Formats: sequence, structure tokens, C-alpha cells
Amino acid sequence: MKNFSALVCGYGVPKDILEDKNYHTYLTQIFNFLFDKFSETSGTIVLSGGPTDCFPPYRRTEAREMKKWFDQKITEVKKETKQKISWKFILDNKALSTVENLLYFKPLANGEIFIFAEITRKTRIKKISEKIFDKKAELVFVDFDASFARYHKEAIKKREAQAIADNLPAINSKQKLLEVRQAVKKKLDLMRKNGTEKGLKTWMGIETKKKG
Repeated sequence: MKNFSALVCGYGVPKDILEDKNYHTYLTQIFNFLFDKFSETSGTIVLSGGPTDCFPPYRRTEAREMKKWFDQKITEVKKETKQKISWKFILDNKALSTVENLLYFKPLANGEIFIFAEITRKTRIKKISEKIFDKKAELVFVDFDASFARYHKEAIKKREAQAIADNLPAINSKQKLLEVRQAVKKKLDLMRKNGTEKGLKTWMGIETKKKG
């Protein structure tokens, strides 16, 4: 029997993940991919994403929110098809960065290995994955982001160059890994203080034009 393990990287904590269009597109593509290949076999799905909640009291994690979505989807599919889906879910509620997503997944990865992520991070994840998994993981990228951030090409280019420079050394250095976490926390502070959109624009270096 085929066995698989899949990493699903989280991207923020929306107000309501069951109603969020970006997450719905992202997680539907992932579910359908795995359903077509592994609906009749066992496997492990690691939902990876820590406490990035930007809404008080800041207690939710990306992993737990994604699990809510998968629970609902599996219930709907089982009801419709009467088919048992025997996947095991593991929640990584700690990871704040790409390098942490992949590092924490490595001990849990076996069988056919899949990593799902957002498409503008393609080069970053490919480079990190090659270092950690030695090209043994299949990378699946989903173009789901319809927010303002998806369309600022230069800002994305700068973000990815900096992320690669920071994340690659962190693979084998606890100090560098800590520095990456601290950088993400600074971004979260901006978003919590100024609102998610304004804080993210400030962090990405996108000029905010004043109205009027």
C-alpha cells in the first residue's frame, strides 16, 4: 500500500478560515490533489503554522485553523461519497518561517513526500527543500493569493531575496534560526499595531498613499 506524508505551509490567521477565499482556494487544491492520489490509503498530513493571529487575543495558530477547514471538508466528502478517509493529521503550532516549516516536517516525512506552498515563494522553498530533503520531496505550488501583496512584483522580489539569505543559513544554525523567528515577530508586531494590511505594506516597503 502506498504511503505518503505532506506538509501544508500556513499563511496567516484569517478572521474566519471557513469563509476566507484565499485559504479556501489554497486548501481545496491541496485536498483535491491528495484525494485523487491517496483517498484509499493512509498518510500523514502536517499542518504547519504558529501563532500569527493578528486579532485579539492573539491565541490562534495557522495549524489549528487549517485543521478546522480540513475537518469540515472531510466531513462533507465522507457524507457525499460514503468513503472513509484515513489520513492522520499532525499540527505544528510552532513554526513561524519557511525554514521552520520544513525543518520541523523532516522527522515526520516518509513514503512519498509532498510540500505544498504559495507560488511566489517557489525559489525560496526549492532551495531550502533541496538542502533538507536532498530533492526527495515533490513540491506543489498553488497560486491562491488575491490580496494586494500578490501584485507588487518588486516588493516580492526583495522579500524573497532577503528570505533566502536569512533562511538558508538557519538550516544548520540555532542562532540564525532564532534570528529568523525574531524577524517574523517584528512583522507580526507591525501588523497587530497598525492593522494587517498597513502593517504588511510597511514591512514589504510598499508606499501607502494617503486618501484625499
